Amino acid sequence: MHRIFNCLCGWFISHPWNNTCILKDIITSADVSFTNAEMLFHNYEDAPSTVPGGTYMRCDPQYIEDLKWMGFDIVATANNHAWDFGENGVLTNIQNLT
Repeated sequence: MHRIFNCLCGWFISHPWNNTCILKDIITSADVSFTNAEMLFHNYEDAPSTVPGGTYMRCDPQYIEDLKWMGFDIVATANNHAWDFGENGVLTNIQNLT
């Protein structure tokens, strides 16, 4: 029998280090762990999209290592900020994540 465990992380991450360690233990105990990457990982290699979308979100690619440290195996990149830096931004994001 297989068990699926869903862990919502936002509250834990915004609280003391102790909770982060507990969360890390939960995440790393999973067979596969998944999270949403709400922004693109890049260093402004690509220009913002010409289609206005509001906030243009990005994160320094060095923080991908923190996601790995937390135990995440897979990240979702299809969200409302996926196109903030156009097609080239999507490709740069994929390159940084692989």
